[in-house]
Amino acid sequence: MIHWRFLLFICLSVLQLNSCSIEEARNQKNRKLVVLSDYLEPQDSIIFKSFKRQQDIDIEIIHLSTDKMIGLTRNKKYTADADIIMVKSMYDVHRLSQQSILQQIVFKNELSDKQRKYVSTKYNYFGFGIDPFVNVHQTSKRTSMNSDLVNKDFINLLDDKQRTVFFSPILKKMSRVKSKQWIKRVINHSINDLSILDSNKQISVLTTYSDYKQNNLYRKKAFSGLTFPNSTKNGTFYNLRTFAIVEQTENYSMAKLFIKFYLQTKQNQELTKQLSVLPLQKKTNSFLEYSVRQDELIQFFTLTNRILNILNNDK
Repeated sequence: MIHWRFLLFICLSVLQLNSCSIEEARNQKNRKLVVLSDYLEPQDSIIFKSFKRQQDIDIEIIHLSTDKMIGLTRNKKYTADADIIMVKSMYDVHRLSQQSILQQIVFKNELSDKQRKYVSTKYNYFGFGIDPFVNVHQTSKRTSMNSDLVNKDFINLLDDKQRTVFFSPILKKMSRVKSKQWIKRVINHSINDLSILDSNKQISVLTTYSDYKQNNLYRKKAFSGLTFPNSTKNGTFYNLRTFAIVEQTENYSMAKLFIKFYLQTKQNQELTKQLSVLPLQKKTNSFLEYSVRQDELIQFFTLTNRILNILNNDK
């Protein structure tokens, strides 16, 4: 006579096999990652064609502002249908992290020391591309140091979020009082009127490397080149493009595979070239990055914002 425990074991085994089969079939059918991004558009999914070709995983891009990303993931939670977040500024990935909507990503001895430099201390976002703050110019007279910005006029093309990231190293290097004085002098020399380029060929433009590479303005105005400020001394300040995984994603394993894929040297170089930023490994010889980790500068964002708001109100 067959023992009842044996029959129970058989039944449970069959149920488990069926469950696995259903789950595997579901995963095979829905091999797609949804990327939320504030700078990528739906048609940009072609950028990730090498990942799709090798892993047989489709990429869908939804363009949203950071505020809308926060609203979507908060309101819909586990039905948000979002897996990966890609934002162009450290300012915004920090905001997302503060909202507790980014999932910790576990890599066990899979990252090099170089790659770990661009990982948050919470391991909930990974930097993959470097976007230096640069000076571009129409003549050979260049702005080679950030300190030059306190002594002569320049055109500022940085938005408020980028300015916060740009000024945060100053708060780390100087006291609050000295930082405010330095930032005030820079703002006093800052001009937002692009038309001045037609009458003043000596003036430089403060912008990002990605803007310089993508904006036709610099070709139309015949700019002769760009400078990475402080590259001969303490290093150039920069912003960081990041990957993050949404806390409630059902596709964590695939999302992690996506991040790991684009952190590899060859794939990282291909992706960053498409996005007009610098890769983590091999960079241009004229660029020396600022040595302080971006994650260490986040603590100065709030104070930097406060100073900028005070100075703007005093104008």
